[in-house]
Amino acid sequence: MKFNGFKLLLASLTWLCFHTSFAQHHLPEWPALHKGEAPVCHLAYCFLYAEKHEQAVWVAYELTAEETLKSHERSNKFLEDPKVSTGSASNEDYSGSGFDRGHLAPAADMSWSQQTMEESFYFSNMSPQRPECNRGIWKKGEEQVRNWARHYGRLYVVTGPVLKEGLPAIGPNKVSVPEYYYK
Repeated sequence: MKFNGFKLLLASLTWLCFHTSFAQHHLPEWPALHKGEAPVCHLAYCFLYAEKHEQAVWVAYELTAEETLKSHERSNKFLEDPKVSTGSASNEDYSGSGFDRGHLAPAADMSWSQQTMEESFYFSNMSPQRPECNRGIWKKGEEQVRNWARHYGRLYVVTGPVLKEGLPAIGPNKVSVPEYYYK
């Protein structure tokens, strides 16, 4: 997997997030929806779920400087999402697959309350990631987003997998394994 455009993409999204007219005309912080689509919202983030791929198309949230101050420990208790009416992925899907349960809205961004920390471990907020990506460049990207939130005071984050037809899948629920991600 190559991530050559990762820094450029983050820089481009940063400009969009901080450009005043963008922020004023695109709130709430999620992408445009098509007819019949409705985001699912938890306390700290919203997402659009793709049942066909058993994961979110995107996850969106506002991150403030104050929210980057860690006050709750990582739970590591992965759970099916009770708000996904069709059911979400499960531990069984990831077990033995060789893929990490990669957070779209990172647990470190959700450590400002016990509820937000717990909700960040719903499988609807996970996407299969290769360990070297999840624990490497993806983690560095998440850290950079928190640095920007501390520097600018707040920002809007949209993260997701690039989903398409024909992706390989893992587990009994056939969770799609994306080739690319964006933040």
